[in-house]
Amino acid sequence: MSGDAYGGLLCYGDFREYLGIRLREPLLPGREYKVWMYVSLAPGAISEMGFYFSRTFFVQNGTKPMSNFEPQVVNPKDRFLTERKWTRIEGIFVAKGGEKYVIIGSFAKSPKSVKVNAVTPGFEKPYYYIDNVSTIPVPIKKRISITDSVQALDNIYFKLGSAELLPASHKDLDKLVDYLQKSPSYNLEIIGHTDDSGTDSTNQALSLERAQSVRNYLTSKGVRVERLTATGKGATDPLVENDRAANRRLNRRVNWVLTKR
Repeated sequence: MSGDAYGGLLCYGDFREYLGIRLREPLLPGREYKVWMYVSLAPGAISEMGFYFSRTFFVQNGTKPMSNFEPQVVNPKDRFLTERKWTRIEGIFVAKGGEKYVIIGSFAKSPKSVKVNAVTPGFEKPYYYIDNVSTIPVPIKKRISITDSVQALDNIYFKLGSAELLPASHKDLDKLVDYLQKSPSYNLEIIGHTDDSGTDSTNQALSLERAQSVRNYLTSKGVRVERLTATGKGATDPLVENDRAANRRLNRRVNWVLTKR
């Protein structure tokens, strides 16, 4: 955090200020996100600073506390933010889906506070500078299980508009290779899907080519080709409506199905 450009808010008694930020894109349902910010104290100190994510933007009623909102991530009550250097507040939460905004501030009805030596004599109210607010998806870690039917191959990435696998995909594919080599009695069907951005024929071809790219990678690592089947479904089987960018990203996927040989 540079401190070159930052926000600030005042929190004391029933007087509250909040910062509202629009996210770059809506959050995905059921996905874990990590959020953090850095705060720096100017005069008094409180503890219960937090983040509230919402689908709509709420306007504060004057300076009254927004205590009817339950923040997804909040600083612990017993951790008073007394430092005048930058202190990180962070946490992980699961999105309901569609959240477009985050509101930052104190949502407690009566937040605990402590006094510290005022920077400005006579002013001891808790005022905080806020910098480097970030929200990122937590990488998905998935254990392969033969009890599952259709599963998504997570963290599989292709060059935009092509079937070229990117190196970032290799780590999870290597885990699948290891599993298949340890489970020789199972075959694998690889199923490619796209969103509806292209024509039906283009989507069908791309989905098949991407499934084939995954198959080719697995065979290059020693999995016998007769154990692998690659199919493409184009945009015919979407997970969600193709009505916005976040949903289209969900629909562009590669699934796998384990079958007994």
